[in-house]
Amino acid sequence: MASCLKGEDYSNVIAKENIFNSKNILPIAEAFKFDVKIKENTILLKWKIDENCYLYRDKFKFTSGSKELNLNLPRGSEINDQFFGEMEVFYNSFNLKIDLGDLDDLEVVYQGCHKKGYCYTPVKKSIKISSLKK
Repeated sequence: MASCLKGEDYSNVIAKENIFNSKNILPIAEAFKFDVKIKENTILLKWKIDENCYLYRDKFKFTSGSKELNLNLPRGSEINDQFFGEMEVFYNSFNLKIDLGDLDDLEVVYQGCHKKGYCYTPVKKSIKISSLKK
């Protein structure tokens, strides 16, 4: 494979090999298992992150209606990412509690990568909070 990618360094060869060989890359729903629960006046968002993947801290976006929520996310681990440079990421799991207040719906956007050099497209989850309340 290296001969057909003449002039590229080894890390680029590895990244391209893995991008085009999908058997090495998990489907996004398995890479980032997402769960949501309502408890009392709080919504709990949970991500179980595959051991070979990570989520970018600054790629999270939370909106309700047309209003973007300004949430203070915990600090992540610092990495030098091959796609975005210096970044903070979450490994293994990430949990976030949000006060429901008068939220009726919640849209969550997040993005992550596989350590072998594959970045997933951003994921958008729409949550109808009233349907989760019991």
